[in-house]
Amino acid sequence: MGVAELGRIQEVEIRTIWPDEARDFTPWLAKKLNLLSETLGIALEAVEQEAPVGPNRLDIRAKDREGQTVVVENQLDATNHDHLARLLIYAAGYEARIVIWVAARFTDEHLAAIDWLNARTRDEVDFYGVEVRVVKIGDSLPAPDFRLVARPNTWSRQTRRSVSPDNKKQRHFNQQILDRLREQGLADTTGALLNWNSIPSSVSGFRYYWSMERNRAQPVAVYLEMKTGDREHEKKIFGSLELEKSDIEESLGRKLIWKDTKKIQLILQGEEAWINDPPEKLNQIREWIREHLLKLKQIFDPRLEEILGQSPSEKG
Repeated sequence: MGVAELGRIQEVEIRTIWPDEARDFTPWLAKKLNLLSETLGIALEAVEQEAPVGPNRLDIRAKDREGQTVVVENQLDATNHDHLARLLIYAAGYEARIVIWVAARFTDEHLAAIDWLNARTRDEVDFYGVEVRVVKIGDSLPAPDFRLVARPNTWSRQTRRSVSPDNKKQRHFNQQILDRLREQGLADTTGALLNWNSIPSSVSGFRYYWSMERNRAQPVAVYLEMKTGDREHEKKIFGSLELEKSDIEESLGRKLIWKDTKKIQLILQGEEAWINDPPEKLNQIREWIREHLLKLKQIFDPRLEEILGQSPSEKG
């Protein structure tokens, strides 16, 4: 098949960019909290670096859009018990509403610890785990890559603060889809968002989303979105996929919306629906979403792997 000439994403040793956590990474992150904000979907503003908590120092004290306290603890290696203990001390010291742990790699036991904390603090405190790495393509400048790996079961500030019956129904609807996908080993999150949700591609930087309107009847949508952090790279991939447009749409049995604007998305629309449809129709819509997410994944993952020339060990 026709394939454009593309580069390959390479991971850069993180300590070559930030040799020291306190002197290099923390000041950089405090200035670039917008990147963390985009990953979490939470507007963050830095308040103080190396904020005192007894004899210790919190890496970054921040606040969200509503002025609630956010604590950010970071490390440039794998998570450990010492940083977990510090995280809890800092959260208690500042009575934090949001607690963010940034690390190069999360161990299974520390991911389990965050899930456990989220399950027991309910809506009082939200804990997030974010992995950070540095990547480049060919001779490009190194770029930070944040990955959300742990989050609250009551994820989304909208669901915490919006308790309307329609919002509750919407989140329950999405959670049922997510639970089915997790049973199949396809989802990498535990709690559903209110407006949109996603599952990962086998290739880093790509995800498959679904969304359904809750205020009025609109077409249900599932779609592939590119989030590599490199706009030009994404446009080349989009172009390569577009060369196979006929074959892709024939495999799907439906036309796609090929959207190359601020975000590159390949959207598959279903029939109109909204959260107040009868239960029988909502069940059908849930199954349509699940079925077509899998179709998109089965059709696009192999093509993305071939375009990027990835071996199994390089998949995200």
